[in-house]
Amino acid sequence: MGVEIKGEKELDQNLKLLAAQSKSARNKGLKKSAEYAGRKLAEKTAYNADRKSDRKWKAQRQFEKASGTTKEFPHLKDDVQVSGVSSMGEIKIGYGEDTYWRAHFAETGTINQTGQHFMQRTELEIKEEVISIMAEVFKKELGL
Repeated sequence: MGVEIKGEKELDQNLKLLAAQSKSARNKGLKKSAEYAGRKLAEKTAYNADRKSDRKWKAQRQFEKASGTTKEFPHLKDDVQVSGVSSMGEIKIGYGEDTYWRAHFAETGTINQTGQHFMQRTELEIKEEVISIMAEVFKKELGL
């Protein structure tokens, strides 16, 4: 089966066409590429080892003081999560329940903090590699 590819969009369309032929191949390709993307996101997530922060906000500290309880919040890079394959053939890669709400502060910045854009940078840097990982798995699974 020959396929002529003129650009990235056509490559993506052809990969989707091949993947549709086999749900199993699609799921394996998505899982393998998502694992890679999750590892890269964890590597690229902004982190300052010198900063001694409990990653809590003022209201959380006040609540803990009043209630006598404490909750430890993981660092963003320690809480990267990869979902399973949805029925629509999608996988979500992001941060867990305790950390997702603050990821956008480091990503896009605040009035006092410049955005670091690590999520956007990671997505752009790994795009080609993710496509090649999926293509490799599809070729193997479909015997191409």
